Amino acid sequence: MIVVILLTVLALVLPLLILRSFNFLAKALILSIILSHLALMFFLHYRLVRRTGYPIVIDIHLDAQTYYDNTSFFEGRPPFRITRAAAIDTAGGSKHFGYNYVLGMLWTITSYPALAIRLLKTMLFFTGLSCLTRVWRRDYGSGLAVGGFAFMGVLCTPAFYYNYRNLKDGLILALFLFIMALLDTILPPWKNRLHQMSTRRISLAWFTVIILLYALSTLRLYVVTLIVMVVIMHAVVASHLGFKERVLLLVVLSLVVVFAFASPFVMDTMEMYKGSFRPAIFTPILIIQGFLSPLPWGRIVQEEPCNVLFYSIYWLLLPYAMYTLFRHLRHNLNWHLFLYVMVTYVVGVVIGDAPRKRLIVYPILVGWVLAHLAYKRWVRAGKPEFAGKTEVDSSYNLEYLEDNIYPDPSKELLQREG
Repeated sequence: MIVVILLTVLALVLPLLILRSFNFLAKALILSIILSHLALMFFLHYRLVRRTGYPIVIDIHLDAQTYYDNTSFFEGRPPFRITRAAAIDTAGGSKHFGYNYVLGMLWTITSYPALAIRLLKTMLFFTGLSCLTRVWRRDYGSGLAVGGFAFMGVLCTPAFYYNYRNLKDGLILALFLFIMALLDTILPPWKNRLHQMSTRRISLAWFTVIILLYALSTLRLYVVTLIVMVVIMHAVVASHLGFKERVLLLVVLSLVVVFAFASPFVMDTMEMYKGSFRPAIFTPILIIQGFLSPLPWGRIVQEEPCNVLFYSIYWLLLPYAMYTLFRHLRHNLNWHLFLYVMVTYVVGVVIGDAPRKRLIVYPILVGWVLAHLAYKRWVRAGKPEFAGKTEVDSSYNLEYLEDNIYPDPSKELLQREG
């Protein structure tokens, strides 16, 4: 019970510490969202135990019961017995042993491992979301940042659903939120960086990203591979190479991803499941399906009715997010766009229609919408307004704002060559 109480307290305290510079109303809203999540999590857990006598939802289509039964092997054992080899063994020799390791560790330190894993995923989700909210505040202002937190915390019901279910998808999303926040901090705009960081802090941030990527690789290896690729592509776009050279490198890197993930060897290495064979002629249809899924008539919606609300909101959000993407396309040529396209391709074409494996793209969509709303606000104001404590001289005009908030690397290159 001590572990359960500790995780509950951390889920409440850590986000407030990270967002301590926000005003009282914003923190009250954030705290109410977290409290509602925790209260509903406790209610559903004890209701499930009381009705079925089992702490997880048994579903033959998913791995929830397998995770629980396999890791129960560690019950009553000392924590130091939870080694990497032991976790891999319980995972059937899989490289994706991370969730088994975490759940096995909880079996050794608490009598409520199912409740503890739910609280742990909830705590990590809101802590990672708080870190990302700080970045959104820096870029778009407090109001829009809190709005992004509220959307992800209230309307992103799959996050709650997979935190409640004994599945690793909620943990993957939580780790990605940390990675996204760090990369958005240490991968600056292409010029006139407004938020300087010391070399030590940048090195520490990169080290943290590497640790998080390793942890994520034990859950879903191909996601880490895609993140590494898109960071390289981001560096290419931001480089001092000529325009043609950058385009050529991006095309080459994109083709590498396409052909690599079509290789049976790569799929076996990354332990990616692929359904029945689908001819290449269906690829355009599958790509569109990857962007739009889950469709209203799909199996995922019928089997998970609690997510119908979010999917309805997603279908409304997606067109506006795509509009904001193409509205500022030359400014959105960064790792967000590259990752969204690659994850959509891999999930929609290579793996098949698996919306829960595309959960990490939702904060990217929200970020695009927030960026466009911030840009509209700045345009209406006729002058730049930066979040936080950054002060900008009033003589700066909208052209300066557009060059710095939405930088154009090709324009910078032409200016430098001129």
